[in-house]
Amino acid sequence: MIASYSFPSNFLILVSTFPLISFIIKSFLNCFICASLLNEDVPIIDLFSKLMKLQLSKSNFVKSLSFVQNIVESKATIPILANVLLEAKQGRLNLSATDMDITIFDKIKINNIESEGSTSVPAQILYNVIKELPDDHPIDLNYDQNNKKLHLMSSKSKFVFSCLSTDEFPISSTETFKISFNLEADILKEIIDKTYFASSNEETRYYLNGLYIHTASLNNKNYLRVVATDGHRLAQYQISSPPTINKNNFGVIVPKKLIFELRKLIDEVKENVKIDLSERKIRFSFNETIIVSKLIDGKFPDYEKVIPLNNDKTLTVNKKELLESIKRVSIFSREIDPETSIFAFPPHAPKQSLTFPSQSHFPSSIFLQPQSYIAPRPLH
Repeated sequence: MIASYSFPSNFLILVSTFPLISFIIKSFLNCFICASLLNEDVPIIDLFSKLMKLQLSKSNFVKSLSFVQNIVESKATIPILANVLLEAKQGRLNLSATDMDITIFDKIKINNIESEGSTSVPAQILYNVIKELPDDHPIDLNYDQNNKKLHLMSSKSKFVFSCLSTDEFPISSTETFKISFNLEADILKEIIDKTYFASSNEETRYYLNGLYIHTASLNNKNYLRVVATDGHRLAQYQISSPPTINKNNFGVIVPKKLIFELRKLIDEVKENVKIDLSERKIRFSFNETIIVSKLIDGKFPDYEKVIPLNNDKTLTVNKKELLESIKRVSIFSREIDPETSIFAFPPHAPKQSLTFPSQSHFPSSIFLQPQSYIAPRPLH
């Protein structure tokens, strides 16, 4: 049975007066009447629902995903934490991921966005698919929000991903960052490379599981100092304090996981990295990337007490020769042998001898010729 519809006269006058409005309304009415003829319930909102539809290159997408998916927990107890949030708007595809402690945001410029929208997709599965796609073919993404499915097409490949609602994705609360300063990317890389290795992995002493970044004064000069220790070894690196923090004294412990991921992110960065601090969080910003992390809530030990002062014994050796020697003799220290040890002959000798008894009980020795040596003061 065909349904009949009647409309007010003023409505028909409006339709005939404005051609564009007429076209839009008639199109809507045609859809609505056809649905009625088929005895289907079609909500008005569904007739206007937008599908996220865009096209982008593999190179940009896979690079951004490689960074973002590292933050995601592979065995997350909360399903949404295993997902990456995709938002297409204003000519960019925004990617976000979090493990509730670290959150990362990245943006990709897109030349072709037919429809804006957002969804969340399993991060690691998406990344593994993208990196195996051919390099010379564009990637088409089409999200159907009614069925919550993301359709991915490239060349002859087609994939369909089940998605979760973006409403479930945890969005970090607004944070007030009171301290801000910039560091050159190369300096930040050097700071990490010379301190990260000494940080601890012990869960009991969680306050050692990161880098202690703080301000320090020495000889009337202000410094930004970074320290890491596992209780057996300690690494310290300092630079002149950036001008914007000369009047702000602070000390924060930055988690080890954040530092590890940050080092990979800035590997190819050439410009400055902006660092913002609040009482609970730290934020790094560069290019189109932002990474935010909670700080470790704990008190870093007074490390200065264990650093010896007024050293009067100095030994200078060739860096290359020393590293090569350590690599050779460290082969024996990898074996489980309680007899493995290092012996140093008296410093007055012309050469330094390091002897390593191996499991075969044949000693292995390395001789180092010091470039210079300052003899210790005689004891009286």
